Amino acid sequence: MITISSILLAIDDPMYPESSNEAYYIYFVDVTITGVFIMEALLKIISVGFMFNGPDSYMRQSANLLDLLVIVLSSFSFSGSQ
Repeated sequence: MITISSILLAIDDPMYPESSNEAYYIYFVDVTITGVFIMEALLKIISVGFMFNGPDSYMRQSANLLDLLVIVLSSFSFSGSQ
């Protein structure tokens, strides 16, 4: 998923008209990938706990904090678009 997301970043062109097929498909795949990342985070939170379930809790791991930041920022990018 990360590789696909990176490829989309490379081929995305801000000069595409918003009504073009390319822009639509890139948007659709981007939303789908973000949904997969959200589901991964939710499953991880359910399995290890959010914060107060010991040293392996979701919010106590720096990699998970980075993942959460990326998810939140990519979710904000969808507000008001398409």
